[in-house]
Amino acid sequence: MYDEVMDLLHKIDGGYEPSDEERTALLKIENFSSHSVESIPASIGELTNLRHLDMSNSDISDLPASIGELTNLRHLDMSNSNISDLPASIGNLTNLRTLFLRDTPIRRLPESIGNLKCLQSLNLSASMISELPESIVN
Repeated sequence: MYDEVMDLLHKIDGGYEPSDEERTALLKIENFSSHSVESIPASIGELTNLRHLDMSNSDISDLPASIGELTNLRHLDMSNSNISDLPASIGNLTNLRTLFLRDTPIRRLPESIGNLKCLQSLNLSASMISELPESIVN
């Protein structure tokens, strides 16, 4: 099922318009954890009703800017991934409650992180972050 989802996301990137049934199937797949995926297609932004996205223990090293279109996302876990940078659009995830970046090579958080007013849990343990942006106090 996972491979089918990735194929469909790549088709959407190419201009394919998924059926309502395919969109519903995409919303049920939320766990990229432990799969050998190195990148997430920009079409992930089409899944605007997605609430939970787990990319922990994956080979993902960056996120497309379209991740900021997932405005209903509440939980984002990238622990133990290769993520090294977050796009500024991460600040558009206004319903995000948990963000896990534990054990990643990420070095900085974008200033837009201060826009995450619903954020309740931020795990940066064992990351490369040495300084937080001033906006974090928001």
